[in-house]
Amino acid sequence: MPRIRVTAKQLGDRHFQINLSNRIAVITQSLLKPGKGGRKARVKAAYFGFPDHDSAQVFANNIRGRFPKARIQVRTSERLDSPIEVKISGDFVERLAWELVYSSESTGQRIQRHLQVVASRPSIEPDQPSTRWANAATKPRHTGRETVTTRSGRTLSIN
Repeated sequence: MPRIRVTAKQLGDRHFQINLSNRIAVITQSLLKPGKGGRKARVKAAYFGFPDHDSAQVFANNIRGRFPKARIQVRTSERLDSPIEVKISGDFVERLAWELVYSSESTGQRIQRHLQVVASRPSIEPDQPSTRWANAATKPRHTGRETVTTRSGRTLSIN
């Protein structure tokens, strides 16, 4: 099982946003006393981020097909960094969130895929250095100023 780095942010009284990835987050509520099986918190909602409204709507329709009683809202992002998010509430959201986190591509896999794509590209010759300014006359910066040479050999402008 791969390791997943999560971040938690306190939202208010006993509520936390736990980011499972940059596109998936869950909101939990801490319980006042331990619940069934000794659990100390319950998941209230899950958020899934998408780059556009169409892909978010397709995802929401798929979830509604799997879980007809789910409360689903597609909206502009409030909790995640992505432009559009899908908020889902229900008893199954924690399991669904972890399922999607584990099924998504890891950073190492993305890097490996990127390196394969780059390696398959044809080699590109670098541009030749420009000779446009090679013969341009340079004017000393201290022209017209009074200069003094220090003991260490540095030339300083006075003005």
